[in-house]
Amino acid sequence: MRSVRTGVSAVTYEANSVIVVGGFNGVRRLKSTEFYDHRVGLWYPLPDMEITRSNFGIEIMNGCIYIAGGFDGTRTTSTVERFDMRAYKWEVGIC
Repeated sequence: MRSVRTGVSAVTYEANSVIVVGGFNGVRRLKSTEFYDHRVGLWYPLPDMEITRSNFGIEIMNGCIYIAGGFDGTRTTSTVERFDMRAYKWEVGIC
């Protein structure tokens, strides 16, 4: 990964890649997203989530990544975000 993190969530995308989202870097919660392409062995940044968080649920469905819940550094959250791979953007509250 391009950045050190714990409490991260990850999901397989297609056959040769993994998407890693959020987490905690030892100082603060993260909203960054990284894409690992196994075919070339490289990490690439994706757009940041809207909300910083760690320890959350993640799922991929119909070309979108869904993030639910987690810890934002102050409290547990019930928010949901969706990353649309085709539109290449995050949206809050979409479910």
